[in-house]
Amino acid sequence: MTALPSVKMWPGKWQFAAVLVAGLALALALPPVGLWPVMPVSLAVLAAVVEPVPAGAMRRHAAFGFTFGLGYFVAALHWIGAAFFVDAA
Repeated sequence: MTALPSVKMWPGKWQFAAVLVAGLALALALPPVGLWPVMPVSLAVLAAVVEPVPAGAMRRHAAFGFTFGLGYFVAALHWIGAAFFVDAA
């Protein structure tokens, strides 16, 4: 059985897919589900994908961060609705 290749060897579209899934998974750490151990794993995936990008590739860093944030906030939109339906009493 062979190990997966290093993240820096993945084509760009798979790096973006990994970052998007990591962002989606980070939303599982929020209280309705409460899988808090997913949080460090998700952030480690983001760090592993961003780290191999050359220092001069700021647009690519920004695109990875945007993709991660997009996945996280789309999956966590239920929190906005929950805030409006909380009883003040």
